[in-house]
Order: sequence, then structure tokens, then C-alpha cells
Amino acid sequence: MQVALISDMHGNRVALETVVAAMERDAPDRIVCLGDVAVMGPDPAGTMDLLGSRPVRRVDQVLAATCSIGVGLALVVGAACAGTAMGLAVRPLGVSAWPFLQVAGAAWLLFMAWGALGLLASATQRESGPAIAWTSGIMAFSFVLEYLSRIWMLIEPLRSLSLFAYYHPPEIVRTGLGISNALCLAGAALTLTIAAVVVFLLWVYVQAVILLYGVEFTAAYARLRRGRPDEVPAAPAPRTGL
Repeated sequence: MQVALISDMHGNRVALETVVAAMERDAPDRIVCLGDVAVMGPDPAGTMDLLGSRPVRRVDQVLAATCSIGVGLALVVGAACAGTAMGLAVRPLGVSAWPFLQVAGAAWLLFMAWGALGLLASATQRESGPAIAWTSGIMAFSFVLEYLSRIWMLIEPLRSLSLFAYYHPPEIVRTGLGISNALCLAGAALTLTIAAVVVFLLWVYVQAVILLYGVEFTAAYARLRRGRPDEVPAAPAPRTGL
């Protein structure tokens, strides 16, 4: 089985067109994209359009991105757990590694939820910049909301709206990861992933409807303007001869 790997396009549509033509000529059995598609570069939107025109279901694209996020986070969390275990083995502190494993599991759930939010933001954008800005802004707002809700009683009822309210490493180390917190984080990750799939499936139709009504509005406005000759400049008279 032939497998084609593509990555690090960085918005270079011209180069990607050459690679796509080569893949169509060689006809590999499977094409795997490793990421860095439209981060910066000369033509991020065109690069995304070119990839989006390939015969790949939108559901598969979102699920593949979700799996990539999950695997990447698992590697990072696993490395952190391995380092903690090695440190405790080299210099025993009289504590068990189990609480730290629970902290790592909670961190994985938390960042899976944020990754799903990033996919949801990406489903509505053609370039990575706005999606990153929206995701970063919501994460920062969530963090500030959780912090202020602990010191300002007026907004304490809003604390549950922040994902950071369900992730407290010191508390996890002392009492363990609560089932309710784990379920909240897992539920948020699942809900945001489903929302990303639905929005990605429907957004192209929403854009088409917006474009259609935009064209109709422009045409209606032009007809309205033609009905008011005093506001429309007169067309120059045609030349009849020299």
C-alpha cells in the first residue's frame, strides 16, 4: 500500500498544487496530512480551499484533527508523567505518583476541551489567524472569570461557566479527581467536538445563503436607485460620429 505524507504547507498554494498533481499522477492508496497547513504563508485561504476541494468528508477532517489533538496531548502528558515518576524514583519524597497521574488526566481533558473549541472556531474561518484569536480570547476570558469569581462574590455564580473551575491541581493532589469535574470536562470536550462537526458541515451552506441574499439585496438596491433618476448620474450620450 502506498501512503503519501504531506505537511508544513504554510499557506503556499502554488507548491501544494504541484504536490497534489504528483499525487494524482501516482495515485497513492492513502494521503495523510500532518498539519501546518495555513499558518502564515502567502495564500492561507487558497491553500485551505485547495485541500477542502479534495474528496474527503468534512466529518473525517474534524475527527482526524480531534484524534491528532488527543494523541499529541497524550504524548505531552505522558512525558510529564514519566518525568515525575523518574523524579520520585531517583529521590523518593514519600508520596505516591497516583495523584500526579490524576492531575495529568484532568489536564488532558481540559486541553481536549480547548482543542475542540479551537476546531469549532476554525470551522467558521478560512484562515488560522482569526480562529487562533477567538480561541485565545475565550481561553483568557475563561481564566479571568474563574479567578475573579473566587475573590468577587458578585460574579461567583458565573464560576461554573469557566472550564478552569473544574481543574485545580492542588485539590486533585489532596482529594483526588472528582467524578463530577472529570465528567464536566469530558462533556465539554465532546459537546464542542460535535458542535465543530455540525458547524463545519453547515457553514458552507450558511455562507452560500448569505452570498445569495447579498446578491439579491445588491440587485434590489440597484433597481431602487434606478427608480430615482435625480440621484443617479446621467450616462454620457453616445457618439454619433466624428
